[in-house]
Amino acid sequence: MSEPRFTVLMPTHYRPDSIGFAIEAVLRQTERSLELLVVGDGAAPETAEVVKRFDDPRVRWFDLPKAPGYGYANRNIAMAQSRGELVAFASDDDLMLPDHLERLGALFDEPQVQWAYSQALWVSTDGIAAPDLTNLSFEDERQVFEQYNTISGGALMFRASAFPSRQCWPEDVPHAGDWQQMRQLLRHYGVAGMRRLAEPTFLHFVAGQKVARHSGSPLLAAWLGNADSAAWWPRELKPDLAAELPQGYYARLLRSEPESVQKLRNAAADVVNRVALDHLAPRVPVELRARRNGKMRRSARLRAWLQKLRGQRVP
Repeated sequence: MSEPRFTVLMPTHYRPDSIGFAIEAVLRQTERSLELLVVGDGAAPETAEVVKRFDDPRVRWFDLPKAPGYGYANRNIAMAQSRGELVAFASDDDLMLPDHLERLGALFDEPQVQWAYSQALWVSTDGIAAPDLTNLSFEDERQVFEQYNTISGGALMFRASAFPSRQCWPEDVPHAGDWQQMRQLLRHYGVAGMRRLAEPTFLHFVAGQKVARHSGSPLLAAWLGNADSAAWWPRELKPDLAAELPQGYYARLLRSEPESVQKLRNAAADVVNRVALDHLAPRVPVELRARRNGKMRRSARLRAWLQKLRGQRVP
């Protein structure tokens, strides 16, 4: 059996409601040469039941007892058995778009590229999606990134050889291990060894245990302000979920409507362009613009009439 090109690592603790959708999204990738390592970090028994429904030799299940913190030690146990040339991370409550691995993997055709990240569509608790805009090509954004994480871990892909060992998850930190990895890659390889894919390739959902609608993300909170008030917000990014789990809605959409991927990307570009337009050249309501134009036309007629009267005056 040939070695897979991609290793996808999916740790899980307690998301039996969404992990099935996350696994399905990985297995539906256009890039078929992959292995999926599902790492149970003290996972609930029903999680194993969901994983075992997938009769696919590319899936390996690691049912491990709970490790400290976010379970980085368990991730390293699984990674020691990984075989892929390129490593991607998948949360148990996120969804890869079908070409996520293909699009990111293409960036590694350049031998100097050691790691890459794509754009995410962040999804609120009520299903509203909006694009992340982080661009580490800019120095000031790199400075911000050194202080706190602005990129979802699901955006990351790196060469397995980029770290000294495949067991590259930091076990000495309680959380934000993916951020530590990205900072280490950025410091070691610089911007020259990094690539950014400036289109959404996955959906990042607000974690189930977080109460905030925007998961504490200032950018998503700002996007939600627009989505709640703007009549122009695209319907593709504002579905009517009713009582449906957001992951379930988007998984069904991607499964049943292949064209939805491009529609999501187009809608994400539209909201960025519209917000930029409103910032640079504020829009005025159509009714107000019509009234203003009417006043201008009346003023022009008045000026013409006065000018005519002046011309008729007797010197």
